[in-house]
Amino acid sequence: MKILIADANIEHRFQIRILLRPFEVEFQEARNSFEAVSSALEFKPDLIVLDYQLPPDHAFPTLQKIEKAGLSVPSLILLKQSGELDLPSGKNIQTLPFPAGQDNLHAALEKLLPGQLSVRKEAPQVRVTSIKKVLIAEDTQEIRFMLTVFLGEKYEVGESSDGEELIEKTRIFKPDLIITDVVMPRLSGWRAVKKIREENSDFENIPVIFISGLVKDRDLYETLKPSGPSAFLLKPFSKDQLMGLISGFIESK
Repeated sequence: MKILIADANIEHRFQIRILLRPFEVEFQEARNSFEAVSSALEFKPDLIVLDYQLPPDHAFPTLQKIEKAGLSVPSLILLKQSGELDLPSGKNIQTLPFPAGQDNLHAALEKLLPGQLSVRKEAPQVRVTSIKKVLIAEDTQEIRFMLTVFLGEKYEVGESSDGEELIEKTRIFKPDLIITDVVMPRLSGWRAVKKIREENSDFENIPVIFISGLVKDRDLYETLKPSGPSAFLLKPFSKDQLMGLISGFIESK
């Protein structure tokens, strides 16, 4: 299954990919209507997921251009504001308020592509002599779900939804590695890690992977790199990028 995601917001594109994680999907992304048209004609997707307010042309003119070019593709239009027009749905077009839960998104796609979505096969179990523990701190539930799916194949995974909870869970869970979003409610990832390392000498050298969708956070990390082993990943990142970093930190221990 090939899906084109057309949205100007990188975080929204990332969220959609996470929600579709359970299925066998090949993705391509577009940031505006011009890229959406050219990508559709080149990629020839089975489905287009696009923002109603996709700049500069909005969703319907974009789909009309794709159709005029000779390509008719089932499309899911995301409505992100309550004031947006409640557009009529048809056989090849569905609308969905966004952000959307996984069940609502899957239900909308089933109407567009009945029986065509293939569930991703479970990865084979990995035999390890000593299971390492990874603690995730991320306030977005869908991203925590994605990371848990990635890491659960090989590691014991713990979760927290903000910086304060990360501190508490670290004391109890005693992870071998922490993955934390930079910007979170109650306490940022930067400050939570600083507090963890200051309060307990056992955690001074715990590896930390900071994640963020903001380029400025990457620049801040490079300029003011915290003490102790750490790395930074800019969202969206691939599974291979993440697993490679984790392996480099804890597999040799």
